[in-house]
Amino acid sequence: MLARFYELHTNRPIYITKGSRLIAAGLGSRSVDGYELSYSPDSVITHYGVLVSGAWLSEFESDYRKLAALPPSNIRRPEKLHGLSPWTERERPPASNAATARQLINAMDERGAWTKLGTIGRADRLIFTYAAKDMVLRIGHGRSDGSAGDNVDARSQIIPLKENDTVEIFQGPQKPPERIISSADFAHNLTALGQYLAGLR
Repeated sequence: MLARFYELHTNRPIYITKGSRLIAAGLGSRSVDGYELSYSPDSVITHYGVLVSGAWLSEFESDYRKLAALPPSNIRRPEKLHGLSPWTERERPPASNAATARQLINAMDERGAWTKLGTIGRADRLIFTYAAKDMVLRIGHGRSDGSAGDNVDARSQIIPLKENDTVEIFQGPQKPPERIISSADFAHNLTALGQYLAGLR
């Protein structure tokens, strides 16, 4: 793994650490402990490409050495690019077969959409918390407002939260699952169909 960001002048890798976030209905969003720059890759945010794979470096070096050994007049940009390096032919994923393509097409509903049972975020969410580090959640039956008179009885539950866990509180009971469209399923199925069509050429 490589860091995406490096410090000017020192060339030291720098990372952006996660911040715990609290969202309350009608009160907006607040980062409890904020984002910070760090020289340590521990607890980095995952929705930025803070860490990137170095798996291709050996191929880049091989491409560079081949090109460096050639006279400049012999170097031409290929008409068709392949992968991350235009001069390297990389193995393509196996094409889907006709049976797989037919199964995917038959799985579409009358609109031409792939659906599955699930739930999508509810509009009546009161609280959302994202844990950037290990925490604990206490669910009690008494009064707990931070004052000295807190009275949480023995029926309280302590639930550990791991890094990246989320807690959501909604009004009312959870609604039953319904037919939803998953963007991840759509991308996977469309890729499989595209591979099948590419194999027909």
